[in-house]
Amino acid sequence: MEYPVVGLAFTDAEALLSELLDAADIPHQLNPRILGYRSDVWVTGTKLLIECDGAVHLAPQQQHRDACRQKILEKAGYTVLRFKNESILRNSRRVIAAIQAKLNELG
Repeated sequence: MEYPVVGLAFTDAEALLSELLDAADIPHQLNPRILGYRSDVWVTGTKLLIECDGAVHLAPQQQHRDACRQKILEKAGYTVLRFKNESILRNSRRVIAAIQAKLNELG
């Protein structure tokens, strides 16, 4: 794993996801800048981004910003997987299985 810029805080879900990705031997970087946007996780060597959505992402304005940002990233060829923090914390096996399935699909 590559570490992000000093001073950035991680949620419990982001920290757990990083540990799970490490355990699954999936190389990744936390909080990289991609096309000028800060993503939660980039699976290095791929165009797969993973977003960990907490309660703030339920607000309509944030959902709109997330959707616009995701559209720009997808137009550039990135795939964005979104997981609620709760899913990462409570259903980690399903989350990792979904990430591995997407990686297999992307080749």
